[in-house]
Amino acid sequence: MLADGWPQTRTARDLLQRRGMTYRSILSTFAAATLSLAGCAADTGAPPTGRAHAPAERERPVYAVDISVWSGPITDDEVDCWWDDGVRHVIVGMQDTRIARQQLDMALARGMSVDAYVYLYWDGDMRAQVEDALRVLDEYPIGRVWLDAEEHPGGLGRAAIGDRLDQALDACGDVPCGIYTAAWWWNPFGPNDRFADVPLWYAHYDDDPLMSTWGHQSFGGWTEPWGKQWMGDIYVCGIDVDQNTIYTAAEPTRAHPEPEPAPAGAPRTPTGLYPDGVSIRPWQDARPLWSDVPGATEYELEIEHYASGRWRPYWTYHPTDNARRFSPIYDDRAYRFRARAGNGAGWSEWSDWARFDFGAPADAPPLEPPADDPPTDDPPADDPPADD
Repeated sequence: MLADGWPQTRTARDLLQRRGMTYRSILSTFAAATLSLAGCAADTGAPPTGRAHAPAERERPVYAVDISVWSGPITDDEVDCWWDDGVRHVIVGMQDTRIARQQLDMALARGMSVDAYVYLYWDGDMRAQVEDALRVLDEYPIGRVWLDAEEHPGGLGRAAIGDRLDQALDACGDVPCGIYTAAWWWNPFGPNDRFADVPLWYAHYDDDPLMSTWGHQSFGGWTEPWGKQWMGDIYVCGIDVDQNTIYTAAEPTRAHPEPEPAPAGAPRTPTGLYPDGVSIRPWQDARPLWSDVPGATEYELEIEHYASGRWRPYWTYHPTDNARRFSPIYDDRAYRFRARAGNGAGWSEWSDWARFDFGAPADAPPLEPPADDPPTDDPPADDPPADD
């Protein structure tokens, strides 16, 4: 996982590449892991129960990915790709409410079940951090909220850290919560076995989805893990994720939709443009996206920025996927974009414009700008686009 501004190691991804593994081989390994977990349950019992956060009978181990604000907004096509790889559960970080909502909405719309996690800052109000997240999550069928303990505690001792974790767990109320951490953090900082009755999701990047490895990876007094994050910071279907085996009580709210058949001729006009009507923080990249169009083999994404009272051309991209990440050159400015879909038979009509603010624009465009302002200058030549 990532705290704001913290880099992550690329070791796990490099390990995967050196071994020549594919996502299909990971899926085969996970299938074996699920069978092994089923066998382990007969010998060792169900996952540990914790305080008021006891498991439901339907909880089962699944292949899951967890994502964060740094993963950015996700598309329907990307979640479908996860599904095809065997992912059935998505755990969303609550670092940024706008992006968390988009990720939760998209995962649920494509048939996934969902959890969420809250990265804990020890110098902040523990109860407020959890309650702020729960106010957003109250709208979603979350299975469990994970309290992420990995921030360096500064000068806090084990007892003080334990007290703060108690405050965070108490703030969960009736919402099932658990602790996410790793031995590298818990052994030097954690309050020993004080929370051994709370469900544990732990990180150990051994490229092995089996939770039976807990026998030689155990720490903190926990007898069994609830989940294992076995691969960190790797791209699955173009999105930066961590890979997990985890028990979940969450249920999808709808079946995974079947792909829509491609019509004959040119594709239809893209819909579902995002972001629209929101503000993006200047330290974040922008990632315009739209619903995948059946039959489209390419897209055209036209972006404009607002300056000196006019919409001006910024850049035109030609992605093959229904999203394109870029780093806006101009801070504190309004941007708008539109897209069209194409194939060998031709191009669709352009979509409507979607607008977002990058920072806090001082020069505000009208709410309903004309769709076809004449170009007044060339797009910037030094745009440093960041590929997905």
